Amino acid sequence: MIAPVEQTVAAFSRWAEQRGGEADSGTALIALSMLGFEDADDLKPGDLAEFLLDAYPEAMAAFGQAPDEIMVDTLRDLLAFFGDNGRLPAERMSRLLGELDEVEPEFLDLVETFDIPMPDLASALGSPDRLPPIRLPSLDVLAADARRAPLIADARALALWVGEGRRTTPDSELTEADAEQAERSVGITAAERAQLWEVADALGFLDFTEDDVIVSSSADARAWPDVDDETALAQWGRALTHVLMHSVAIDAFTYHSKHFTMEGIGIPLLSVLFLRQGHGMPTGGVSEAIRIAVDIELEHLAPKAADRLWREWVAEHGDPGQALLDRLTRLGAVRIDDDVVTLTPVARHAARSQLVDGGVDIPLLPPSAEMTAQQLIDAAPGFSEAELAAEVRAWITSRDTAARELFGLAARGDGGERKWAMDVAKHLGAAADDQWQAALDVPPLCAYAKSTLDKPLDDTDRAWLLIDTVTSLNGIPEPIAAAVAEVVPPGREEAVFEAAWRLPHPQAGQALTDVGEAHPDKKIAKAARKAAFKAASRR
Repeated sequence: MIAPVEQTVAAFSRWAEQRGGEADSGTALIALSMLGFEDADDLKPGDLAEFLLDAYPEAMAAFGQAPDEIMVDTLRDLLAFFGDNGRLPAERMSRLLGELDEVEPEFLDLVETFDIPMPDLASALGSPDRLPPIRLPSLDVLAADARRAPLIADARALALWVGEGRRTTPDSELTEADAEQAERSVGITAAERAQLWEVADALGFLDFTEDDVIVSSSADARAWPDVDDETALAQWGRALTHVLMHSVAIDAFTYHSKHFTMEGIGIPLLSVLFLRQGHGMPTGGVSEAIRIAVDIELEHLAPKAADRLWREWVAEHGDPGQALLDRLTRLGAVRIDDDVVTLTPVARHAARSQLVDGGVDIPLLPPSAEMTAQQLIDAAPGFSEAELAAEVRAWITSRDTAARELFGLAARGDGGERKWAMDVAKHLGAAADDQWQAALDVPPLCAYAKSTLDKPLDDTDRAWLLIDTVTSLNGIPEPIAAAVAEVVPPGREEAVFEAAWRLPHPQAGQALTDVGEAHPDKKIAKAARKAAFKAASRR
């Protein structure tokens, strides 16, 4: 059975279409849901003022968004709809409209000055309140990357084409004739122009008159990219926020979606990719995340109906996840290699700034010569193989005690630290020969020493390596199957798991649990879960 809110929104949309307009069904759904709507008779004087000035802004802030000024117009349209259908007495309708007129200026002031409170991102993302240190290029290098972003260059080109002044439509858009001319002059499609127009507006590249009738290119558009480093990074950050929050929603609006808005669904991607540095995220994972967000918008529908709407959208307009990745690539925010997405340095800088503002401590690495072994190991998971090799070369040239520091840290550290310390130690060459020999007599290091010195490994050795390797993944599921395959010969999984739960390794139970939850082979996963249960029982 369809709930009263959904029934009303559907009827509201049909009413608007019959009058040649288009209802903002998403905003209407938010309004009626938050007003506790069951019937129009539920709307009483005072409800709209409380909703606009308190409940609605507070709810939007919880999602990291500002309230939208379009809410007032949507409420007026809803009242007109109720009036036309005789669902509101004329006297109360007049009082509610008067209440809207009275509260609108205060609401619009609130929207204009709204300061979204920074959430506790560590709690929201389920991450620690302190993350490993990272290395970033200098600000001048990051700013140079920001200035080279093709997406911003295209938005600027469109803004400069506008010139000294052009008349706009009531929606602050180019007229149809100007839009077609702009597309030819700048060399873009209509869909690209819709996106670039909004980017240009978000970056202040467009100046509108107070009545929004005339638009001109701004001084900021003319100044870009010859701005100072701080301004370049700030502008680039605004473009990144806009693309993540609004670009897919602009597609939904451009193609007249009646079922979902896709507003804000890219925002979590930045923090998620930052937390997965060193591993990245499959491109399909981005699409799946957006699909999940759309499913939430469509949760009032039956699953089959929601799935049909999604498939129809993708067939007609393409995968929204891929569209978002294309724009992020043109912004210079992500790289895609072998269908794995990672953040560029300038995007990592923006993500770190956001997380630090949200209460997460993320130190920056000092120069290589000043790093401790602990700092190097803590940061190692975030480096590519080439970056790690370069870091190690720079680090070991500054100290004579590199091998002793690394092996000491590996012997007393947890499984993840030990795995990375031993990976780094392999870059030391002959300088570590004595330490490798001594490690044969240190139980936590013995398996690594045997592997490096080409000595045969038994199941207990492989169990140490497996637990450490899985622990180093920090619960990220995708690489776990590869980790098992790398350490354990085919067919020996159950024997290695059996050896693992018996080891005096504090991370054994959790590592086996992670394998049991993430491994795609059901037989291997079951064996890991069984061993994890034994490890828990033993403790």
